[in-house]
Order: sequence, then structure tokens, then C-alpha cells
Amino acid sequence: MLSWDINWLAVLIAVVAFQIVGFLWYGPLFGARWRAAMGISESDAASPGAALVVGLVCSIVSAIALALLLTLGDDPDVQLGIALGALVGVGFIAATMVMHAAYEQKDQTVLWVGISYQVVGTIVMGAILGAIQ
Repeated sequence: MLSWDINWLAVLIAVVAFQIVGFLWYGPLFGARWRAAMGISESDAASPGAALVVGLVCSIVSAIALALLLTLGDDPDVQLGIALGALVGVGFIAATMVMHAAYEQKDQTVLWVGISYQVVGTIVMGAILGAIQ
């Protein structure tokens, strides 16, 4: 049964971790490729403004939703968190992003950088939530 009894500290840590993954993903790891595919300069990407706030709010919503899903398990742990993060990341987020990209005719580099970030970030959030839940 779905329980609202979630560990808010775990949610906070998962959100911070997701933001760190995003910083690395769109910075030193794949930032140059992503910027080139988007056609933006490094200085344009350095000041995303409102997008950071939207991203933070969405990360909070995602972490809370993932934490709530973990309460469906009898004894949430890291393995369940990773599995659920992967399932949500691939089965919902990636599938939806690919579907939208097919209609929007997005650049494939932009698509795959975004998908990989979301899947890895969701797995990291799941692992943290499962470990601390």
C-alpha cells in the first residue's frame, strides 16, 4: 500500500545528487557535444536562468514520486532503488523522450545526452532513496 511515510532527508540528498549528475553531464562529460548540437555557446549555457529553477522543482517532484513508489516494496533497499530507478528511467522517461523526439525531429545528440542523463540520474536517486529509506 502506498504510504506517505518517506524519508525527507533521503529525498533532499537524492535531489542534490541528481543536480550534481546534471552538472557533470552537461558540463565536463557531455557539455561540449550538447552545446554544439544545440547550437549554443558556452557563455549562453553558463547562464540558464529560470531553467535551473524549473529543473530543481522537477527533480524534487521526481524524487518524491520515486520515494513514494519505493514504499510499495516490503523492505526497500539499494537494489530495489536501483531497479526502480532504472525501470522508471528507461520505461517512462526515456520512452517518452524518444516518442516526443520522433515527432519533434530533435537532434539525436541532444536526445541521447538528455536520455542518458535522466536514466543515470534516476538510477542514482533510486539508489540513494533505497539506501536511506
